[in-house]
Amino acid sequence: KHSTHSCSMSLHLLLALGLLCSCHAVRPIDTAIAPQKDQKPLNAPWFCHDIDCPAYNVSQVVGTEIELRSYPAGLWISTNVSGVSYTKATSTGFLRLFEYISGANEHGTKIAMTAPVRNRLVPGPGPFCEDFFTISFFMPFEYQNGTQQPPAPNRDTVFVDPSPAASYWVYSYAGYTSESKIVEKAADMLEQLDAVGASYDASYYYSAGYDAPFRILNRHNELWVPATATTDSK
Repeated sequence: KHSTHSCSMSLHLLLALGLLCSCHAVRPIDTAIAPQKDQKPLNAPWFCHDIDCPAYNVSQVVGTEIELRSYPAGLWISTNVSGVSYTKATSTGFLRLFEYISGANEHGTKIAMTAPVRNRLVPGPGPFCEDFFTISFFMPFEYQNGTQQPPAPNRDTVFVDPSPAASYWVYSYAGYTSESKIVEKAADMLEQLDAVGASYDASYYYSAGYDAPFRILNRHNELWVPATATTDSK
């Protein structure tokens, strides 16, 4: 049912061992929030807090926390980090990318902050193997339609990162997040998806945070697990 990755341990095996199954209702939903090229979505979700964030359509809901979202192709700025903890990788990656949008690029261009800060996590194949992270900022809408090219980064560790159109199962949760909370929420997410027979690829996944550290209320976090073709064809 699930596709696998030869060099990484399945997230399902890492996080879902020993879980009890429970049933969750699945209902269709049609929520279109895609913008026209470089325009902001008219009904952007509340958790974007009036800054640019990627548009998506919702086609299905599982329980109260999970949506099946379809994202159009988009442009991100990214950096790879490995051999450290999730917290250290996120901090290191964020600082590199923040330097880029603050002017550490070929034209010294200041680029607006966006949401979310996204972290692609590929679990290592064992307890003593390195995990691999790709931390990304979404590029503002003016760079999304191809008419305005983003400036090249000054650092060779930072790169412009086109993302193809894709569908993800997205689990949302509130509050401050942490490595242990991501593991806990991911396990709950996979339990719910398995209970309804959803198809997904658990060889990697994304965490996504939408808030600055000083925001105390109405914080929003997400986990994105790729949906497979079987899900899309239902």
